[in-house]
Amino acid sequence: MMKTRREFLKKSGIVSAGLLVAANGLSAGNYSRIMGANDRIRVALIGCNRRFDPISKALTTCKNIDIAYVCDVDSRRQDKAVGRIKDLFGTAPKAQKDLRKILEDKDVDAVFNMTPDHWHAPGGWMTMEAEKHLYLEKPVTHNPNEGEALLRYQQRHPKLFVQVGTQQRSSVESIDIMQQIHAGELGDVYEAETFYITNRA
Repeated sequence: MMKTRREFLKKSGIVSAGLLVAANGLSAGNYSRIMGANDRIRVALIGCNRRFDPISKALTTCKNIDIAYVCDVDSRRQDKAVGRIKDLFGTAPKAQKDLRKILEDKDVDAVFNMTPDHWHAPGGWMTMEAEKHLYLEKPVTHNPNEGEALLRYQQRHPKLFVQVGTQQRSSVESIDIMQQIHAGELGDVYEAETFYITNRA
């Protein structure tokens, strides 16, 4: 069982298998800067569709967190998410359709942004401006300008940790095939085909 905020941050990076992109890195000093008087982490989950379930399940391994809010503009998804969190954690979170209202809550420590793609970058920089730690689902942006803006916001708030959910590139299979390509084991690669199957109903 984890007992500290430091352990939560380490564990959340493991369970989501993401890429931590905070410019100042993961030193012990950086961890100590985000320790507060309260040893529990209050989290808001934004976006209650496809990525909500795997992320919320992963967070059950972090025993010192409270899911304070779920947020979605679709009332049906939001109501379902409230019930899901109550089942997983034993306590129902608050439901809020407006991300801005959540960001005004000084007791929220971190936001997990799993919204539709066009809200990743705007929701990300709004979260950093509110001085909350951020987990951001892929794709991070729609264009380079949004990516550069996100970097500028993180640089303005260097104490914040920003993690991007690039899980697939961290998989053993993805790393192995890239190593083979870089080593020239596959010869010259001119084309790659991929497919993706999901139930969006």
